[in-house]
Amino acid sequence: MNSSSNSMTHRRFPLALAAASLLLAACGGGSGSDTSAPSTAPAIADNVLFSVTPGLGVVAIINKAGYLRAYDMSSGHPVTIALGSTPMTGNATSAAGNGWLLSSTVFAQSTVSLNSNANTTTYTLMAQSANVQVSNSTMKLASNLTKPTLSALDGNYQTGPYYTMTINGSSFTGNYGFCSWSGTISPNINTIDVTNIKFENIAAQENITGQICPYVGKSFHGTAYLLGPSAAYAKGAIDIIFDDSDSSTPTMINLYNFIRQ
Repeated sequence: MNSSSNSMTHRRFPLALAAASLLLAACGGGSGSDTSAPSTAPAIADNVLFSVTPGLGVVAIINKAGYLRAYDMSSGHPVTIALGSTPMTGNATSAAGNGWLLSSTVFAQSTVSLNSNANTTTYTLMAQSANVQVSNSTMKLASNLTKPTLSALDGNYQTGPYYTMTINGSSFTGNYGFCSWSGTISPNINTIDVTNIKFENIAAQENITGQICPYVGKSFHGTAYLLGPSAAYAKGAIDIIFDDSDSSTPTMINLYNFIRQ
């Protein structure tokens, strides 16, 4: 498996916390086109898959329209895929689409496939660009999701003092590092489309470092899922993968976990 650099991912959450989120969940929209479902959407659309291989593994989210995002927590983030322009189409055993594969600090157009393995309980996620092919063969459908209705999502989420989300109705506000952020949420059966994410510089009185938010002026969208209560999260959590794939070529992708307060 080829490795990809993480210098373009801007990952800003505790490694151990991310590992706990993914492993516990496993055991228990993008551009303007990603919210209109195609007629041939795969049976696995609107679902979340986790890898439970040693290490931190991969999380992949396919929204209701069939568009896939994936983030690899392992060293080098090899199977990390930003939203493409073609949804996954096919069925529950074999689906294909495209996406932007993070490789050697840049994103490259790639074909993406998700195929059921012989044991019928796991899938192989594969992405191939002109120069790189990566895969993870131990993807399993998540079993610890809570149906993300607006009422179920409503509330406050926080991971550390600088990462917060307050969800109220179909919108959210909060802080993301030394940025303030806001956006719109639209729940599906299992996944959540997160659109119109906007970042601003945080208020000066809250930013003692004086750091400037690096995401101001860019357009971000994402896909999220709601985790139910567990040993790690007594009240549950929300995880989101978001990127700036509205641009001709993405410049960043991130997965972040917010714990319900």
